[in-house]
Amino acid sequence: MRPWLLCWYSLYVWLTYHLLGNIIEDFFDIDIERQDPTENLQRFRGLSQADLESTGSTYGQIFLELGGVYTALDRKYQRIFVLFADAYSMVYGVEDGKKVMEQAMNNIQGYSRILPPELPLDDPHFNLEQWLLQDIDRLQDPAFRCGVYEWGIECKKGSNEGPALTRNMTQTPGYTQEKLLQLNRSLGNISIMKQFLLGVIDSKQRFQMQRAVNEANKHVKYPWSTCKNECFTLRTCTVNLPGRPAVDSGLVKWSIGTPLGSFTKGDLCIVELQRSFHYQPGYVSAIRGGSVVKFIRPWTGNRTDYQSTMDSYLFTRFSNLPDTENPRHAGNPSEPNSST
Repeated sequence: MRPWLLCWYSLYVWLTYHLLGNIIEDFFDIDIERQDPTENLQRFRGLSQADLESTGSTYGQIFLELGGVYTALDRKYQRIFVLFADAYSMVYGVEDGKKVMEQAMNNIQGYSRILPPELPLDDPHFNLEQWLLQDIDRLQDPAFRCGVYEWGIECKKGSNEGPALTRNMTQTPGYTQEKLLQLNRSLGNISIMKQFLLGVIDSKQRFQMQRAVNEANKHVKYPWSTCKNECFTLRTCTVNLPGRPAVDSGLVKWSIGTPLGSFTKGDLCIVELQRSFHYQPGYVSAIRGGSVVKFIRPWTGNRTDYQSTMDSYLFTRFSNLPDTENPRHAGNPSEPNSST
């Protein structure tokens, strides 16, 4: 993208975020630094999809105009949650933004046909099978795919081995590698946009994350980085899974998500805020990880939720080292990579 266009994009996003179409809410009963979501998470674990839909319908309903931004602040005016409506058009323009979304979703669907995602088994307190059986008709469709992919770098606490590629990066058949590269190239176009928006929300954290990636790359090469100063090391795609109550624990302060696909309903709910947000393709959310409980209300259609973030232990281990390549100018959007 030409330098003068970058300047206009930056000015447009700044004006949109600070002046135009904003909703800003203060939650004076919340101190995000001391917020413990454990009790709320336990209370919501046993709810069915019908229960979550009923609960979400009692929350304050938030619908943003295209180009609008919602911000939730705690008692100290720290950001808890930020939602950008029509973020793709904001950063890439209407036509290119639509193309970026379509390419990513097409590549996810193509990859899932040759290597289906696996069901998560990380929560012994949550009966995923029971939830899935509530939609038995879809499960009986041979073309239906359901599960989670996690691509990137992880750094296990207490391990002396340093950062390593996730299992979905290393334990895949050789015949899938070309499709995986193509898929991650298209996801990289979205990561560029998310990186830019993270800089609008919290430029200090983006800088620290970029520094952590630079340092981690000295131990394990980030194989599908699509911009010079990548700031995310984990890409998680949740494919057609019920939006069960969850806390983004073990991750850095901000987790940046976006829904892809073709579906109706499926609002994003934040329990501590008691708000239900209209959340469709084109929207980008930034959630303060580890501090709030989120869930997705039931939807109809095909849906993938794509989250970009970083392992908190990797961040702590590498972000405070002296950086040799100061990425202060990183994060501007560029023309999307061509991937089909």
